[in-house]
Amino acid sequence: MFTSVLAAPILQKPEKMPDELRALGRIRKVGLRVGLLDDYLQDIGIGKKDLLDPARAVLEQSGFEPVEEETTPRIDIKSITMRNGRYEGAVGFVIFIDFVQRARVLRLDTDLNLPTATLPCFGLVDKDDLKERIRTEITSTIKYFVEVERKASKTW
Repeated sequence: MFTSVLAAPILQKPEKMPDELRALGRIRKVGLRVGLLDDYLQDIGIGKKDLLDPARAVLEQSGFEPVEEETTPRIDIKSITMRNGRYEGAVGFVIFIDFVQRARVLRLDTDLNLPTATLPCFGLVDKDDLKERIRTEITSTIKYFVEVERKASKTW
């Protein structure tokens, strides 16, 4: 009688990166623009430059070439604020960072410029801290994009 036991190490399958993040791989030159600047931000003196500068700084430090032109891939920054009269001075904000790319829509048999991924950042702060908090949130979100782009580039 012969008995044999075979065993192999149990290895977990590597986690598959979602397509919307994989599509961010191999980006070097990237357009950068503000797609929507909330009226309230403009009213209190926060402009497009305040949203673009932190993103540009992270991109340049990470080896990307940000350009302010209508090109793809492109990062579109959109902003929304919310206020409640009961809490004077408190401002809620959401910043959407859209990654717009040229993508083929098979059912339409055409190429379109589409947001293939959106990274939101948000907060609730005192009005006096809003500009710095937005800068901080954009910086950390673009740093996350850099990490994702590097991981995604390895999947191709």
